[in-house]
Amino acid sequence: MAAIAFILTLRVDKAAGNVVAGNNKGEHAVLCELITMTQQVEAPPLESLDVEAYRRVRLLNLTLSDDDWITKFYTDKTRKTTKVSSAEAGLDNKGGKLHWDDWKWAAERLTAEPEDTKLKESGAAQLSGLAKKLAAIAIKGIVAKAAKLKDSFPKEALAAEASKQAATAEAKKLRDAAFRAEATAITTLTDITTFGADPSGNRDAECKTQGPGKGTHTALAALACVCWQGNTNTVTHGVCNKAMEGQTGWNGNSNKPDATSLIKLGKSCGPAGKQKVTAERIRAAVNSLRKLITGHDSGNLYLGTFITGGCSGSSDSGVCIEFTNLASGTEDPLNKLPWIAKVEAAAAELEKLTQVS
Repeated sequence: MAAIAFILTLRVDKAAGNVVAGNNKGEHAVLCELITMTQQVEAPPLESLDVEAYRRVRLLNLTLSDDDWITKFYTDKTRKTTKVSSAEAGLDNKGGKLHWDDWKWAAERLTAEPEDTKLKESGAAQLSGLAKKLAAIAIKGIVAKAAKLKDSFPKEALAAEASKQAATAEAKKLRDAAFRAEATAITTLTDITTFGADPSGNRDAECKTQGPGKGTHTALAALACVCWQGNTNTVTHGVCNKAMEGQTGWNGNSNKPDATSLIKLGKSCGPAGKQKVTAERIRAAVNSLRKLITGHDSGNLYLGTFITGGCSGSSDSGVCIEFTNLASGTEDPLNKLPWIAKVEAAAAELEKLTQVS
């Protein structure tokens, strides 16, 4: 109920006649989620697949199979020697080409002397009748899922150092998306790295996707557009949070965002913490950002609070990013934010560094 009340409060506030304190705290939270990821621990390294655990599932499956299937793996009725290949066993068209090594291992363990200790402890070999049939049905489902996971797992796990280097490379991509430079951190950013060029235009011109607007170039620039108020009709106590209250209003070239104020804006996100950076977390943040973009009768879409006119930063106008002329189209508005592509590319690469689960 508390979450629903919070959402309803946001909707009522954004429909009001003026931008008020905290109107853009949702946008601030999502953009900060992406910005703080640049300072957090990289994704865990790829772990090696537990081949023995997988093969033991195969062993249980073979143990519970009928005799006609089991005999296909051995050269004679004594079951002392396994066949050398899937082709010899006549199983190429039954999955043998892909799984023969694991099947052969299971066949060898099934008739091993002394008896395989773990297999004996499972009690599978002692089952008969209906109990054996039910167990066989259950284990086949488990085998199918295990095989699918194994087949999708990278053939070779990265070495620990190589994995660490790869994860660090993805962290650099996130920094590039946040600050427009892989080597840039919050404490070393500038207005040029943040906006890609000098943000000397009026605020409403810089905070739009059409024309020379620079507020779309990085996550921090986007945060400036949804949190940094203009120099007239300012929002008391800050449109995003109180940390930005009282900063000098954005007024074209005469008073544009500078490095000191941008660092303060970045730090308004709070301490980074030690949460792991994962592809799932990145995509969740991007999807949350997409849901915050809303329409208006102007024909444009907006991230942040829009009242009328443009994203000038004034409480009677709007503190926002304008996605120009996108309200009636089918294009994903996030395509107009070039840094989003960098974030999504990092998510795709991080998936390769994370163990299949």
